[in-house]
Amino acid sequence: MDVAVFALAAQASRLDSDQPITAPRHIFLVVDRRVIVDEAHERAQRLARKLRVAQQGILRAVADNLRRIAHGATTGFAEEPPLAVYVLRGGMYRSEAWARSPLQPTIVASTVDQLGSRLLFRAYGRSGSGAWPIYAALAANDSLVLLDEAHCAQPFLQTL
Repeated sequence: MDVAVFALAAQASRLDSDQPITAPRHIFLVVDRRVIVDEAHERAQRLARKLRVAQQGILRAVADNLRRIAHGATTGFAEEPPLAVYVLRGGMYRSEAWARSPLQPTIVASTVDQLGSRLLFRAYGRSGSGAWPIYAALAANDSLVLLDEAHCAQPFLQTL
């Protein structure tokens, strides 16, 4: 996750020459174990917190670059979070806030069922949602899926 966030931030200078950002803005860490999903979410939250409060050095540079990628400007967004972090798993309230902005750099820790159902236009636990196409688009485009324990999730791996 950390490397993917840094790789994205390193591309902020591409905006100066109207080149597209090629690193994915949405990073999904997917594993079929809730405990590992929770641990990944906590780690991502720690990273986001450090970026949010950074005052100087490389952390501040990365945070500023992420804000620039999210908002397309270098000033006026210092109070905005540089990195959004969410969790998608069963047995708890699931916020769909991760799908609010296609531009916001985001880490989502998720179980296979949660992300897989969104990729297949069926948001698990969200019956009859008109947002299914939005979830599918954001999960499938401009995203990096880091699948942990892939041997335990062969059908999902084949779907990717």
